[in-house]
Amino acid sequence: NALVPHNPSPDTTNGPGPERSAHGMSIQVGHMTYLVSDDRDETDDSKSWGHIIHRSQRIIMDPSQSYDKYCGTLMHEVLHAVYFAAGFSDAKEEDIQRLTSPFLRMIRDNPDLIAFLTRRI
Repeated sequence: NALVPHNPSPDTTNGPGPERSAHGMSIQVGHMTYLVSDDRDETDDSKSWGHIIHRSQRIIMDPSQSYDKYCGTLMHEVLHAVYFAAGFSDAKEEDIQRLTSPFLRMIRDNPDLIAFLTRRI
């Protein structure tokens, strides 16, 4: 299981709330569909903000995170799924961590690019 270190910080007091949560979302990565669930008990046990379980195709998130932290954690776990789908079974945690923020920032900064890439012709 890939873990995002759980280092409590002041921005964790206001979780994403139901309208800002990915709970129940299905995320298709390659041939696998991952189901996102918010479960603080499961993430507390592993001392992480989130983790992915490829075998059961689940991404488990700690819902107590701030919205921005939650988005970063979700992107981090999705990148683990992308690495796994590409055949990299030994993705280094530090590589995933380095990619998470710039990739999320690119998505947020370029909505026209995302719209172009996801439209059906």
